[in-house]
This record gives sequence, C-alpha cells and structure tokens, in this order.
Amino acid sequence: MKAVNILLLCSTISRITPTVLSSDLRATIGTYPDYDGDLIVSGDIEITFDEYAMSFLFNGEGLEASCGPGCGVHIHTGTTCSDADLVGGHYWAPAGTEDPWMNDVTYYDSDYFGNAIGQFSIENGYLMEGNVGHAVVVHDSEGVRVGCGILG
Repeated sequence: MKAVNILLLCSTISRITPTVLSSDLRATIGTYPDYDGDLIVSGDIEITFDEYAMSFLFNGEGLEASCGPGCGVHIHTGTTCSDADLVGGHYWAPAGTEDPWMNDVTYYDSDYFGNAIGQFSIENGYLMEGNVGHAVVVHDSEGVRVGCGILG
C-alpha cells in the first residue's frame, strides 16, 4: 500500500510543478518559398537571449559552396515560410534606427561542400517574446533568399 501512495504522490507532484520558461528560440531551416535555384538548404538555428542581446548559432547544409562575406542569416518581419510575399524584410526596432542586420556580423561562411556552422551576437530591439513566430531567412552571396524557418 505504501508503494502505491508514493507513486500517486510523485504523479501528483509532476502535474503541478511549474514549467520553467526557456531563454532560447529554435528554427528548422528549409528551402525558401518559391526559391527555384539549385540549392537544397536545410539546417537549424538556435538563439539564446539575455534581455535584448541575442546569440545566434547557425548550422546549415546545402548552401552555396565557399560562400564568404555576404551570406547572411536574419530575422524577418513575417511569420510564415509558406508564402514568399509574406516573409517581409529585416525585423528590428525602434523604427527609424539603423538596420542592425546590415553588418558583417550577421553573415556565415560555408565550406567547399556548402556546409556552415556559425555564431554571432546582435540586438534587434526586441526581447525573446517579440521574436517568437518570426521568420529567419538564409541568404546567399547575392542576397537571394534560399532558406527559411520559423522561430519557436
């Protein structure tokens, strides 16, 4: 009888324990909507937050080979990767300030095979909650949108 009581108690405790909120967001990257090039982009993004500061970790494959400066990863205004017309442009606040995504920090370098692992830090003016559900877009060296994922 004691064993049954202990099991019930453990079961009850696990149901009432509050969930600890995570301080990071993730996105799985797939091919950008309506992209008709030769690349088959895939990968993962993890963003860790400390207030407004974000630390991006990007792991991608199927990217443009040997892509150096100019291949970017940015959060966009849209909240979908299903419709290219709704992905929007770079996402930052406050309006009227310089676009933080237009710098050398938010770029990745890929190897000869089109694989990339990159990390950078940035502030876009939003806390973690303000970035949830937004599209993350991967660009090639010409600025073409080749990959997309939704932050969650």
